[in-house]
Amino acid sequence: MKSFLEHKDNLIQKPSLEYEGNVSDLVEAALTWGELTRPDRTFRVDTFLKKYGKGEAFELIDGKFATFEYDPAFAKAVKDGDKKTAMDIGLITTTGEKLTFGKLQKNAEFGGGTRGSGGGSKGTTITESAQCVYAQALWNNPNTEFSPADISKAYTQCFVNGSLSDILAMDESWIESSIMGAKILKRALGSKNYQWFRGVGFQVEIEGLYSPLNKVSGSFFSNINKWCPADIWAVAESGKYKFNESETLDELNEKLLQAYNDRSVIGISLKKIEGRAKLASVNYRKPMKPVKFTKFTLGKKDFFNSKDGYLMYNDGEMQFRTFPEFQCEIIGKKAKHGKVSQGPMRKILNLAGGKSFEERNGLFGELSKNRDYFFQKFYKEYNDSKLTKKMTFSKFEEMIKDKQPEWLVSKYMVTQVFNYAKGKEQRFAELLIRYAKSSSPTSAVFLKIK
Repeated sequence: MKSFLEHKDNLIQKPSLEYEGNVSDLVEAALTWGELTRPDRTFRVDTFLKKYGKGEAFELIDGKFATFEYDPAFAKAVKDGDKKTAMDIGLITTTGEKLTFGKLQKNAEFGGGTRGSGGGSKGTTITESAQCVYAQALWNNPNTEFSPADISKAYTQCFVNGSLSDILAMDESWIESSIMGAKILKRALGSKNYQWFRGVGFQVEIEGLYSPLNKVSGSFFSNINKWCPADIWAVAESGKYKFNESETLDELNEKLLQAYNDRSVIGISLKKIEGRAKLASVNYRKPMKPVKFTKFTLGKKDFFNSKDGYLMYNDGEMQFRTFPEFQCEIIGKKAKHGKVSQGPMRKILNLAGGKSFEERNGLFGELSKNRDYFFQKFYKEYNDSKLTKKMTFSKFEEMIKDKQPEWLVSKYMVTQVFNYAKGKEQRFAELLIRYAKSSSPTSAVFLKIK
């Protein structure tokens, strides 16, 4: 039997999800590990990992919100149902706080509350599946009124893992969003006949190619959304591209780019549409606002009064420090563009032509075993920098001797990274922002609703 990557045309049986409730009927409850991994609520893990991978905010039981540092080992533990590993690693907020699952709100996204009289769950499984179904209904009949009969017929033609009953029970705001999404996609993609996938079939297979090819490339991406954040896929024909014969991510990306150009295979990143919306091609001939490096600084006020450093560019700045892991956060003039952790950052610096900087954990070990040797290394990096005021070792040692290990390691790493990026600053800045915005040279093309 041919796979969907080889263009399978027969329909598959779709799993059903139980109805999970209306946002207006929420009751406060915690998204504990047991609730997250309930076997009859499989969409919860999917929803959690998608939000976690994209760095989206989670609602807490106290009504506040938190965002978390991405850890691939933690994500794998959640996906595998490995409670011990997940609990040992924990949910680490961007401010360094460790939270338990019991602090998370089991809101409508995760099926919180009880069933209402006219609404439905806002879980991403349902709303993303619905977008596929509403698009199919419009492709079936340009004059459709999106009646329950039209939606029911379209559902049998789609490959999704949300249930028909939940899609039919969505609240009015999500129905309106799905209709507008279908119309804007129809205007953009034209008259080709597409099959629509969410969570099964082609999407599972194309995403299944990512992990081994990412390893071949040295695990360049820390999570799949940095490679391609497509939520659904529109497929007119896929067999001729031989995606499953790709040996590298670059090769797979070339095939996806060709299929995108042919309007044969389109990965689509969704958002809830409220008001006006437009489409943008991302990574299609790399349409990105030019980034121009301006300068490095090892502290906006003074080297010894902060543990961070900044790469300044024409449209914002990139802050390097421990968060608690060493990473850089890209802050545009109008919005934050995400973070790059030390693993991908090291590969990006190598790709730009720089040397590999040292790892955070090893430096902590070195600092605890031989503090004098670490100070000598730190002094060398400080003196090698063109961004610092020269001083004797004794004076430098006096300035840092009372600093905490976290400060010492953070500032040492920032100084070393900037030293290793000398002469490669422009390329380094370009690659960092491309990676953070899922637009690196190794990211796949996709269509974004924004």
